[in-house]
Amino acid sequence: PNGGYSLALSPVCPVAPVLSYLWILHRLNWDKTALANVFQRPHPHTSPNGGFWIDSFPLIVTLSCVINIPIALFCTRGLSYWMPSVTLEERWGAALGLEAAVLLAAGYAW
Repeated sequence: PNGGYSLALSPVCPVAPVLSYLWILHRLNWDKTALANVFQRPHPHTSPNGGFWIDSFPLIVTLSCVINIPIALFCTRGLSYWMPSVTLEERWGAALGLEAAVLLAAGYAW
């Protein structure tokens, strides 16, 4: 980080590159010590049965399906490329049907 200053100051102070190198080594050692000893992360404790994430997983899957179905039906060009005869009304019908199917499946998951 201080390499530019040491090169700029080397004509004035020929010891600047050496001092800069020693300062960088000192900072690296200090950062390593701080990360290893001072700022340690706590030891993780597992929650029984998965905790919050297992309970919220059906909601996360349901919301991802609810969000991705309209994106796939209305925002991509792949559907109009592979099936050009599908009209907008048929896309709305597919969207409503698939959303209802996702919500019914989510009812069984909860």
